[in-house]
Amino acid sequence: MFFQGRNNDISALVVFNLFLTEMLFSCMFAITGNLWMPIGYHFAWNYAQGSLYGLAVSGNDVNGVFEASFQTHIGWLTSGDSGPEAGLLDTGMSVLGFMVLHAFVCKKNMKRPNHFPTERQYRV
Repeated sequence: MFFQGRNNDISALVVFNLFLTEMLFSCMFAITGNLWMPIGYHFAWNYAQGSLYGLAVSGNDVNGVFEASFQTHIGWLTSGDSGPEAGLLDTGMSVLGFMVLHAFVCKKNMKRPNHFPTERQYRV
């Protein structure tokens, strides 16, 4: 969040979205025990946003393979020139990230048989 302060178009929604994303990354780290999942998610998000779709990344203009553009009258959703971090699109993507992470945890827990007694249960 510190590096986003250089962005001229910072707003309360940007700060909220950054906080939400940081919480998502923290949960990813806490669940997996390593940094690869949050680093990969962050890299994929920035790559898709900038290099593929040509959207502003943290308020910085980049050229992408596809030049996506949004209507300026729906700035509350896409934030126009500031990039998706300043709109509700990013809020939705963060919520989707939490949902995918929850599904990942549920799937991971289903593979682990918890009905077998542990070593502690045999001790007297």
